[in-house]
Amino acid sequence: MMPISKPWKMMNLDEKYFYASFRYNKNSPEDFGLSPLPDTGLFVDSQGCQWKQEPMWDEGWGDEYGFVRQPAADAKGLWKLLIESPHYENQRGGAEFLARLYPEELKAQLTSLFQREKKKLGRDLSKRLAKIESLKTGTNGSDVLGKSIAEINKDHEDWKLLKQEFEKRRSKSLFRWR
Repeated sequence: MMPISKPWKMMNLDEKYFYASFRYNKNSPEDFGLSPLPDTGLFVDSQGCQWKQEPMWDEGWGDEYGFVRQPAADAKGLWKLLIESPHYENQRGGAEFLARLYPEELKAQLTSLFQREKKKLGRDLSKRLAKIESLKTGTNGSDVLGKSIAEINKDHEDWKLLKQEFEKRRSKSLFRWR
């Protein structure tokens, strides 16, 4: 994905920034109302917005088929989509692409959030944060290439601590992880 050229503060949270299938119920650009934009590798919707095909998140049966609106959001924009957007695809896309493209920024955001919030997290915020795979599993979400074993182990410990903090603070009344 390319870095954002649209300021995240100007994002309209009522608009979709991700399109994704659910259990492979859509498998072509046309299923999303998109048409190819000649000679670009991009697609366009009826509003004139451009979309890039990307592998999406894995809900347990493989990566879903989908698209990311262009220009793609940066770390701040993805965090905003995760935390504030009313659309499931934006929340899930924000979580997935933050973890995939900006793991250190995600770790810093979560650390800051857990330091600020000493009490239980509300149900809505808990459900949104539960979309971050590393908070559910405690796996190392950080990049490992070019790092020493000590740095990788430190990152892993950081993610395990973030998972523990999330488990302590999350609302226990989550109906579903989705």
